[in-house]
Amino acid sequence: MTMKKFLKFFLICFFPLFAASAEPEIHRHGSGRVKREPTEVLVRFKKNVNRHNVPELVDGEDAGEISQIGVKRIRVKNPRALARMLKNNPNIEYIEPDEEMEFFAVPNDPNWNSQSSVLNAINAPAGWDISTGANGPIIAGVDSGVVLGHNDLPQLLPGFSAVPELSPNSDTVGHGTGVAGTIGMTGNNRVGGVGINWNAKIMPVKIDDASGSITVSNGAKGIIWAADNGAGVISCSWGHLLDLATLRNAVNYAYDKNVAIFAATGNDGSNTIAYPARYPNVMAVGGSSNGTTRVASSQYGPGMGVVSMNSYHTTTRTGGYSTMTGTSFSTPQVAGLAALILSMKPNAKPAQVYDFIQRGAKPLGGGYNEQTGYGLIDIGKTLKLVRDDAPKMCRCACKGEEWPPKD
Repeated sequence: MTMKKFLKFFLICFFPLFAASAEPEIHRHGSGRVKREPTEVLVRFKKNVNRHNVPELVDGEDAGEISQIGVKRIRVKNPRALARMLKNNPNIEYIEPDEEMEFFAVPNDPNWNSQSSVLNAINAPAGWDISTGANGPIIAGVDSGVVLGHNDLPQLLPGFSAVPELSPNSDTVGHGTGVAGTIGMTGNNRVGGVGINWNAKIMPVKIDDASGSITVSNGAKGIIWAADNGAGVISCSWGHLLDLATLRNAVNYAYDKNVAIFAATGNDGSNTIAYPARYPNVMAVGGSSNGTTRVASSQYGPGMGVVSMNSYHTTTRTGGYSTMTGTSFSTPQVAGLAALILSMKPNAKPAQVYDFIQRGAKPLGGGYNEQTGYGLIDIGKTLKLVRDDAPKMCRCACKGEEWPPKD
C-alpha cells in the first residue's frame, strides 16, 4: 500500500467521516482530498410514474437502476439541492443524493503475535473443537474486492463488481482482501495464519471505484447482488452517518431473503452508530482492544449489537500478511462466527443467528449497554449453545418466533 493510501485510511479511522447534520457539508480529509460531490440522485417513483412526469428531472440523464428495490439513478446538476426541492413531490416516494461512503480501516505494521491474543480473547480455539465451518454458507464480503492467488485464502467463488469496468478480484486498497482473510484464512494448512472460519466459502463483492470511493447506490447493489446469488452471510465494513432509504431498502431486501448482515459501527469514537450497522435488521459490530471495554475509536450508541477485537493479523493484496485495525476488522470476525453457526444449523434465520451470538457473548460493563452491546463475542460458548440448542422461545431479536421451527 502506498504512503498516500496509508495516510488516507489512517485519517479515516481517527477523524469524523461525515457531518452530523441532515445535509452534510463537503469537507477535506486530513490527506487533503476533497470529499466527492454526488453527481446523481436516487429516486423511487410512485406507481406508473417516471422522470418525464417530474419537470425538474426531465433534463436528467438515466444512469441505471436497482430494479430489486425500484430505484432509478438519474444524473443531474446539484443533486443535494434537487433532492431537497423534490422531497415532497407527489409523484415521488423518495429522492436522495447518491452520497459517497467510506471504508472504516487502518492498516498497521505486521504483528504476528496479535493473532493468537485476538483468537484467545474471543475463545476461538474452544469453538473450533465444535466446528471449523465445513458445509457452511456463502459469506459475501461486500467491500473493495479480494485478490486472487493468495496462498492462505480458499478458492474464491465467482463475485461481482458494482463498477462494471472493474473486477471483483481487483483490490486497489487492500481492504477487502484483509476482510476476507479475517473471515476465512484457511486453517490447519501449515501456511500463514487462520481465519475465524477455516472452511469459508468467500464471495468477493466489490463496491468501490478505482480511487477507493463508494457510493450509496453501489453499496446497495452489492448487498442485493450477494443476496440474489446465494449468500447466507454479508459483511459490511463501511458506512455513512445518514439514514438513506436506498441503503435501508437494500438491507431489508437481503434480510427478507434470510441473509444475516453484519456491519461496522465506525471509527470516529462518537456516540452515533453509522448506517448500515444502525438498521434493526443488521447486527452492529464495535471494537475492543483489551477484551474488557470499548476501544476509544469505536462508535457506539442505541442499536449496538456486540463487540469483537479491534485488530486482526490478516491477508494483504500483495500476498503477505499485516495487522489491520478498526471496526472494519471486528466485523468480519463476527460474520465468520455467523457462518460457523450456520454450518451447524443451516436453516437458522438471521434473527436466530443474531440471538445465538448475543446469548453467547461475554457481557462487558454489567450487562447490555450502548458502549459494548451484549458484550465481547465468545466463539466457544456460542457454538456450544448452538450444539446444545433445544426448542425454546428466542429472546428479543427473534421477535417471539419459536426456534427451531416446528415445520
